[in-house]
Amino acid sequence: MRKILVAFCLFAGLNVSAASFKVNGSYSVMEGIEAYHPVLNDAGNKILYSTEDFVGLKLYDSVLNTTEVISTSVAAGFTPVFTANGDIYYRSSKMQGRLRYTNLMQRKNGAKASIELIPMNRDNSKLQVCNGKFVAKSGKCSIGLDKGLSMAYDDYDAIVLVQNGVEKRISPLGTGHTYTSASLSPDGTKLVFTEPYEGVFTCNLDGFGLKSFGRGDMTKWLDNDHIVFVKSRDDGHFVIESRLYVLNINTRSALALTPSSVIVDDHSIAVNAGKIVYGTEEGKLFMIEFDIEK
Repeated sequence: MRKILVAFCLFAGLNVSAASFKVNGSYSVMEGIEAYHPVLNDAGNKILYSTEDFVGLKLYDSVLNTTEVISTSVAAGFTPVFTANGDIYYRSSKMQGRLRYTNLMQRKNGAKASIELIPMNRDNSKLQVCNGKFVAKSGKCSIGLDKGLSMAYDDYDAIVLVQNGVEKRISPLGTGHTYTSASLSPDGTKLVFTEPYEGVFTCNLDGFGLKSFGRGDMTKWLDNDHIVFVKSRDDGHFVIESRLYVLNINTRSALALTPSSVIVDDHSIAVNAGKIVYGTEEGKLFMIEFDIEK
């Protein structure tokens, strides 16, 4: 694996009150393979990826330097997840007449075939990992949410919070807004989300305690104090800048993780491994290694 140290990553880290975020370096991965929408496993040595339009799902193993086809289905590459034990969960999709149906699939770690957990239906499944375990919501069907696990997801004009099997809808910005990239903090006490026209926000689980952090999208929790997000800029026709940032939500200090010359498309975090993988608009993947010093 060829490492390319990136100068912009090597300046002094993000100094914060509770921790110090330090980038150790950045390098390209999976060279020569066109890959989009990467998802890292917990150990940071396997990457799920797809095509630009989410068709199919493949698994790259950096230790063995092998690639495995998980699915060839439409939508299989749309927000698949890894659990802490290495299991993979994803959707497959098919058209019936003019209507699209999706199901929920599981590929157990080390298995050679996937099994269907939720059959084809018209509901839009929400897949997440809570404390390393899989949780899902698909219409009236759910997995893991009756066992003390929680999840939060955006549903157009509201955020849906599910705790102990009880579902609650909140709209922290009020009516007339669209919510995207919503998720629970690791300790389950805060929400992060974005509003397409107003940017990145955090709030308490009741929707109060709202904090605004300006323009951004594709928010993901790094830990309880930091989020990683993408900040983009366009000229009215094309995206001319799309950079990855880490932000301390307590001090509002932010650090750019990618140069302005790279258009970031998507990203994924393996917190325990200290790695962030991100993809570009050309289908190239790069890995950032980091430390958080307590």
